[in-house]
Amino acid sequence: MDVYEYKVVPAPAKGQKARGVRKSEDKFAYAIQQVMNQNAQDGWEFLRSETLPNEERVGLTNTSTTYRSMLVFRRPTESVAPEVSPAAKVIPTRVTAAEPPKQLPKPIPEEASEPVDNEVDFFNQTSNSAQPTNVSSLPAALRMRAERQQSSNDVAAE
Repeated sequence: MDVYEYKVVPAPAKGQKARGVRKSEDKFAYAIQQVMNQNAQDGWEFLRSETLPNEERVGLTNTSTTYRSMLVFRRPTESVAPEVSPAAKVIPTRVTAAEPPKQLPKPIPEEASEPVDNEVDFFNQTSNSAQPTNVSSLPAALRMRAERQQSSNDVAAE
């Protein structure tokens, strides 16, 4: 199981000057790029950007809510595996049968059914057809459902 540690940094509020970067959008994108590259060098993977509410005090008694943009980074932590001594790795064991193995339940017996005059292969019929289906080869639960479906189709056809 991967375990991560997270780092949250504020997103830049304004752009950063650079050679060849003239537009304000480009300066802002460059500033974000620099923050992301600096964190990536330290092993942090960019996860997402979040905008979260922040209550700030304004004056002596008032508060206001401002929204801050944050960049979320993560990196995997060093997961410590339990140490196993070399002697514990290979332990000869004797397997004895204390209990007989549990037996599986017996399958439901197939009921004998009479063939239908215009029998149709179940797997080759179309889903919207009103033709009868050979349900004798189906498991019991499916067989009951198919029979109910056929009877409802017969009632609807009348």
